[in-house]
Amino acid sequence: MAFQWRDSLKWINMGESSVKYFRLRVHHLLTVVVLALVSIAALFTDITTTSRLPGPEDGRFKPLGPARLSRPWHGRMVNESEFMAFVESEDDAEHEKDLIKEVLQGNQLDPRGGHRGRAARRPSRLPSPHYAPFWPEFRAMLRARVDMKRYDPKVMQSLVATIKVPIERHRQKALKPGLRRAAQRRYASCAVVGNSGILLNSTYGEAIDAHEAVVRLNNARAKGFETHVGRKTTIAFMNSNILHKCARRVRCYCQAYGGDDGDNDDVAIVMYVSQVQHLMDVAMCRPAHAAPLLVTDPRFDALTARIAKWYSVREFVECTGKGVSEWPWVGGFHYSSGMQAVMLALGICEEVDLYGFGKANGTKHHYHTAQPQELHIHDYAAEYIFYDELAVPSSQEAIPFLRDAGIRHPRVRVFGHEQL
Repeated sequence: MAFQWRDSLKWINMGESSVKYFRLRVHHLLTVVVLALVSIAALFTDITTTSRLPGPEDGRFKPLGPARLSRPWHGRMVNESEFMAFVESEDDAEHEKDLIKEVLQGNQLDPRGGHRGRAARRPSRLPSPHYAPFWPEFRAMLRARVDMKRYDPKVMQSLVATIKVPIERHRQKALKPGLRRAAQRRYASCAVVGNSGILLNSTYGEAIDAHEAVVRLNNARAKGFETHVGRKTTIAFMNSNILHKCARRVRCYCQAYGGDDGDNDDVAIVMYVSQVQHLMDVAMCRPAHAAPLLVTDPRFDALTARIAKWYSVREFVECTGKGVSEWPWVGGFHYSSGMQAVMLALGICEEVDLYGFGKANGTKHHYHTAQPQELHIHDYAAEYIFYDELAVPSSQEAIPFLRDAGIRHPRVRVFGHEQL
């Protein structure tokens, strides 16, 4: 009897072992199946991505780097009309118009920066005697800005007359008839020099200076970095925050860094307005600045903003599969100074070369500062794809909004992506 009991226990133990063994085998089998499915999915994704990589045979542009794979839009948006309506919405424009109207009606804006306190908000024709001589011009610029604050891609056709001609008139002083005609043509070649730290890995200085015109951004210093970024500066393009800060410092009062001969006062400034009160800085600085101090046309700002938003929203929707309403920059998005400088070059140059646009591991954000990271109001990745598409004529002519500008598209090249 005892023998039979021991055999029964042995059989039960063996049965439990068999069940455990069977479960283990099933678990292993399921694991293998899952891994196989994951591998197949990864392979399919890789093949799909590779098939979309532009190559020399398909006539599309070569991307700047692995992180900049462009996804040409093939109508994959769930609702095209909803997408375009979202891109074309201009809430910020209406807000600025309302703000300007407040200033013109009640002068409730402190030209030093921002609104005055609630207690100080009462009509006053001259908020401060310090600004009294400049107040009429300030108000005139505000009125003009309201009148011009609209979307009109044809503004690209006027950039030579409004930007290049005044700059060349100053550079040549009194233009003779032959020079006057030359001033009304585009620059033969332009270099737009970004501020990326990847420039420190390059020696583009001489190549940059060989261009007829050189555009630099936000007062980035060239001195000490000539091997990488060159010496020549034709246009200092900046956002109005830069001028606002500089206008109140004795060391850089209303000046731009750069200049062929080291004379900062002789470098033209082209500025876009990030805050309308900064137009007071323009009124104050123009008499003190020998070279032209020009403000971008609000229609040009609107065109740049719409293109930047289109690329950002498109990339977000295509990469995430989410709807336009989930775009993370709602209420806090703005194109970068670099993008608008590139847009300017498209209108005033026959050939455009871009330097210092991009990022690489182990490089500084800016070549000339210790700034650790980019501003979160800019979608640099989307802007890089815009530059990519500019580099191929067939893609450039299909860019939404820009294709309606009615201009001859220049040749565009992008340098420096070999570091990525």
